[in-house]
Order: sequence, then structure tokens, then C-alpha cells
Amino acid sequence: MSPNPLSAAFLTRRRLLGAFCAGTAGCALSASWPLGAAPRDETLETLMQVSRRLTGREALEEVIGKRIRDILAQRHPEFPDLLAQLADSLEQAPAQWSDPLQRMTRDLLSGWYLGYIGDPGQTVLVSYELALMHGLVADVLKPRTYCATRPGDWATLPGQET
Repeated sequence: MSPNPLSAAFLTRRRLLGAFCAGTAGCALSASWPLGAAPRDETLETLMQVSRRLTGREALEEVIGKRIRDILAQRHPEFPDLLAQLADSLEQAPAQWSDPLQRMTRDLLSGWYLGYIGDPGQTVLVSYELALMHGLVADVLKPRTYCATRPGDWATLPGQET
């Protein structure tokens, strides 16, 4: 007759600990085993490398990099070529770069530092809270996420206050 698996004598601490360790190891192996390798996004990798060089920061949010990549691809039809040119031209003085390359680089840095890309009236928001400009004064100031006075106070032109 086989032992009853639910009896107290069968369920010892040693067997319980062994089952727990085996289950934990199985979960850890299954979580780390890649089910399918995600395709590499070489454009994003290049953009992040160039951005690290231009900003001088190693820790840049990849989510923001993806957003910047998508916006730049819409604004600059030749974006992949310009990005490759920029990666090759980082050792040169920016004055030697072509006009389209300078515009694209300006948009790239605007996305990281200001949190938006584009000209007045045609801007696209990249990020507000995580824009790099806020990191420069983060030890003293936090980006405001609320209205300081009354709702809509930003809409009143200077000199028209009531």
C-alpha cells in the first residue's frame, strides 16, 4: 500500500522544502528562457547610441527614444539615412554637417531636452515630466503638474489681466 500523500507523516519539512525549491527553480528557468527572440531594432539602437553621445548621458529612457524615433521618421522622410550620417559625423564639427542633418539633430535634441519636437504651432509632445531640462534643476525644482493659480490662467495675454 502506498503512503497517502495528504497524511502528515508523508508531508515532511524536507519534502516541502524540496518541492518549493524545485518549483522556484522551474519558474526561474521558464521566465528566463526566451520564447521567441524579439527582432532587433537597429534604428532605435543607433538613435540611442547617438543620443547618449550628444547628451552625454548614459541613462536615457528607451520609451522616449522610441517616441522620438517615430516622430523624427514622420518629420524627416530620409530619417534612417540622416541618422546613419549623424552616427558617422559625430567627430566632425556641426558646422560641417548638411542643413537637413542639422535640422534633424536639432529636433532630436529638442525631443530629449525640451520634451517636444517641432516649430511653434506644429509641435509634437514627446515627454513632459521626463524631459532632460528638468533633470538639470531636479535637486531644487520639480516640473509642475498642476495649475498654480486658476484654471486657464495661461490663456490670458500679458496686459489683459482682469
